[in-house]
Amino acid sequence: MEDIFRLSEECESTPSVVINYEGTGRTIDKYHVDLPYPAVEGIAPNPMYGAIVKCLYAGQNSEITAIMQYFYDSCILKGQYDEAYTAFKYIAVVEMEHMELLAHIITALGGTPDYTYRTGNSEGCWSAKNIRYSRTPRQIILEAIMAEEKAISAYMDAVNVIKDEAVTCIIQRIIMDEKLHLKIFRELYKKLA
Repeated sequence: MEDIFRLSEECESTPSVVINYEGTGRTIDKYHVDLPYPAVEGIAPNPMYGAIVKCLYAGQNSEITAIMQYFYDSCILKGQYDEAYTAFKYIAVVEMEHMELLAHIITALGGTPDYTYRTGNSEGCWSAKNIRYSRTPRQIILEAIMAEEKAISAYMDAVNVIKDEAVTCIIQRIIMDEKLHLKIFRELYKKLA
């Protein structure tokens, strides 16, 4: 299996959870890596780590932004580029699972999974202003590629700072899905050429 689909050795032995996609159909299987997510357990409270995870959860370039963005994009793509419409719709569902995992991590770290975040000395609140309202398949997919690259980078930065293995194993697993999404968006973009 490619490196992007491998967890680090310390994560392979952690307990895991299997997300049940009941009711969504099995189409979703091609939009997430076929590995369970590590369980959200054994996480000690840590406000600093909580603040980092909250940026991934509800910051400007966060899971909630990805969910709302990809839902909007799927609505625009329907009838224009149906293969992309399906991909964006199901990738949004996978991003919801990521958001739920991050919410449980935030709670375990002693925080609350509200839609606020802190960067440096400033506090922010998630806003629909984070959404790009593009209307063409080419622009939508190009923006999705850039968003996934930013997400992967932000998650990797978090893994480098957070020293709680239970948290970093979950984040590493999420990164695997994000890399898959990036690959899918790049393939969709190539089909437009």
